[in-house]
Amino acid sequence: MHTNEIDDRWWTIPVERSKNKKAHRGYLADTAIGLIGPLKVMDDDTKEMKPKGFIFPCRIHTKDKPMARLAISRALLRNVSPAGLTLGVASFTPHDLRRTAATCMSQIGFMDEVIDAVLNHSKQGVIRTYNLNRYDKEKQQALEAWERKLNSIINATVSAKVIPITRKAA
Repeated sequence: MHTNEIDDRWWTIPVERSKNKKAHRGYLADTAIGLIGPLKVMDDDTKEMKPKGFIFPCRIHTKDKPMARLAISRALLRNVSPAGLTLGVASFTPHDLRRTAATCMSQIGFMDEVIDAVLNHSKQGVIRTYNLNRYDKEKQQALEAWERKLNSIINATVSAKVIPITRKAA
């Protein structure tokens, strides 16, 4: 993710980095905006604000390159305990996070077409030809709802439709 790909609350993944070779607009909910932080930083030499560049830069070689494609997978593998846990939960991959988000958006009530749009899946059959909707409004609604669900799980809060995942004291 690079700052020049972010426009307000939308991130456009360019064609060359998209799995299906189609540019993709993804909505950035409040939590994502908080993790990304400011898009401009102070240049030490000129003392002027300049674009931040890569949001998740390579920390080994140079900040002018993005984090390696498999960096998250490798980090998760390095954190597997002898009991088979990663960060205190059953081992998982980055793709499992994608599947979990899609499943939860479905459980919340979003239709497959919207979830496919969030995931940048290619449309199939006649819909590919006749339905040119990009579902931006629906993607925003789905990702905001997913953010609320995820935050309620993380913070162990209870709402009418969310059950927290907590351990009972022994």
